[in-house]
Amino acid sequence: MAVMAFDSFEALAIHLRAASRATTPALQKAVQDAVTLVADSARESIGMSAGIEGAASGLKGIVGTNDPMALGQEIGMPGTPPSPFMGPAGALNEMQIQCLLLDAVVGALVSRRNAR
Repeated sequence: MAVMAFDSFEALAIHLRAASRATTPALQKAVQDAVTLVADSARESIGMSAGIEGAASGLKGIVGTNDPMALGQEIGMPGTPPSPFMGPAGALNEMQIQCLLLDAVVGALVSRRNAR
């Protein structure tokens, strides 16, 4: 990997400002990919193809369901212990989500430097 060298602090500041603008769309895509990953994993773990939805807006993502049976499974019901699947779907994919976000940031930084 090549080392980035800058002639001045001003050049570094200009690079970082431009990179931050390039990073936001890349991170937004990574968040959307992470939401899809977690939603798919939750669907797979519960054996439910519908009812689990994910959405991303900006740098925030959410995965959930409006199915009352899924809620009962997640938090339990009288006489039935909880069998969570939402939280574990996120935890199971934590490393892959971190990689998606890291790749987005590094990719934006490197592509901005190479574009100069």
